[in-house]
Amino acid sequence: MEAHPAETLLSFLAAVPDPRSRHGRRHPLSAILALVCCAIMCGAKGYAAVAQWAQDQDIELMHRLGFTRKPPKMGGIRKVLIALNLKAFEDALTRWTESLLGRPVSTELQPPEAFALDGKTARGSFDGLQKAVHLLSLLAHKSGLTLAQTQVPNGGENKTNEHKTALQLLQGIVLEGRLITGDAMFCQRDLSQQIIDADGHYLWFVKENQPTLFNDIKTAFGASVEVDFPPKQRQIWEQAQDTATTIDKGHGRRERRTLKATTALNEYLDWPGVAQVGQVESVVEHDGKISHETRYFITSVPREISGAGRLLVWARGHWSIENRSHYVRDVTLGEDASRIRKGSAPEIMAALRNAAIGFLRTTGATNIAETLRRNASQV
Repeated sequence: MEAHPAETLLSFLAAVPDPRSRHGRRHPLSAILALVCCAIMCGAKGYAAVAQWAQDQDIELMHRLGFTRKPPKMGGIRKVLIALNLKAFEDALTRWTESLLGRPVSTELQPPEAFALDGKTARGSFDGLQKAVHLLSLLAHKSGLTLAQTQVPNGGENKTNEHKTALQLLQGIVLEGRLITGDAMFCQRDLSQQIIDADGHYLWFVKENQPTLFNDIKTAFGASVEVDFPPKQRQIWEQAQDTATTIDKGHGRRERRTLKATTALNEYLDWPGVAQVGQVESVVEHDGKISHETRYFITSVPREISGAGRLLVWARGHWSIENRSHYVRDVTLGEDASRIRKGSAPEIMAALRNAAIGFLRTTGATNIAETLRRNASQV
């Protein structure tokens, strides 16, 4: 069989250990995995749909994927995914994504590349008393590529498990020149220290799970500069603060976001690598109603690298993992409705969905649902 060209998805899949015995092995593992990924990119959501898609394709396409005979049927595909080594497979996809992203640029004044850390449950993967699989993912803000994914123990029942899993997930990732963004459950000292030790940066939202830190930041931004500060301290506070505002309009909705960041608390706060803290205020007008939301954050990115404007982009960009990954997997690719639940298969299928989304985004696709329909009509 021909060797796969370097740096292609097939070449990385070929490095995954085959769980099958050599006796009676009819199809290359990389070909089966590539088949599932291609079927997903044409709208297949389960074993039967993947097998049907394979049977409907021209044999020339199957040869290009690495098959030397007719592709496997549903049972064969299912057995392979259930038995596959999950860690080796996820590591292979991480290496593939790293090859697409390129080595991060790391200079003293170069803004880091942002990645969102967040968990998601594959709700249809429960099996009797066994909880549904809960997965922790790391998604690039800009490209929408999933850099890494791993399972959270105990179905993510205890939210502290996501924090502990994040410590393990980030150990295998190059963090130099990268910024990790996360919600309040990741605002932990050990995780912050681990990222700093690896020459990376963090931006965490802060809530009551860190009561001292939360109250310190909230009190600082809740104070009236004109009333509560004497003239000298007022001047110091104003010099340490930076502000940025954005206004978005559309579909009868108007949202104004204002981010205020300060370096004035750096020496006061006892937190690893703190360089700035701040608040983000959102005011939304929709259907004649006005809603307000205030959030607080802490980051290790210094002011000389990132002012309030870029911090606001990162703060808003963190939630892109919900729209660009979780929503696409649930609604477009049917992950929550999928009843695949045995062995490693739920995690393998989730990782293949990530790979399919990433592959489509590298081709310039912005609307994944539209692209799936076009692929299904053309292949």
